[in-house]
Amino acid sequence: MEELYFINDDTLFIKSENEWRTKICEKSKSFSINQNHFSIIKDTCNNNRTSYENMVKVSENLISKHYKMPIYLDKECNNLFFPTRSNSSNNCYWISYQNLVSFVKKGSSTILVFKDNLKFKIPVSYNVINNQFSRCLCMENMNKIIVKKC
Repeated sequence: MEELYFINDDTLFIKSENEWRTKICEKSKSFSINQNHFSIIKDTCNNNRTSYENMVKVSENLISKHYKMPIYLDKECNNLFFPTRSNSSNNCYWISYQNLVSFVKKGSSTILVFKDNLKFKIPVSYNVINNQFSRCLCMENMNKIIVKKC
């Protein structure tokens, strides 16, 4: 039987361990499941009555980027996640923008600080996290402008 996981408000990040295994880190626990990281993203979108492809289009309309796109995982634009590598990479993290409070450079790695002062050191450069976080900030601001106009 296939395991299914849907990203929720408690999800801090998911990390690909290999092609078919993903580590899930939530506010109160961490665990691994036999599900591809990218299928978790797609399944979460589907579970929230949209599709990954539609949410990528939303992202592309908000910011003019076409690679390593942060995406909202729901139509209400409440749950924004950003990848640290391409979707096909077996070493990709998908990080919750809403739960991330700050991040600090630590050598060639980055310490992520989430709500409730939860900290995780990940082997991703500070520049990658900073660039992806900036994209999310831009998307969030553009989304507010669009919603305000309507």
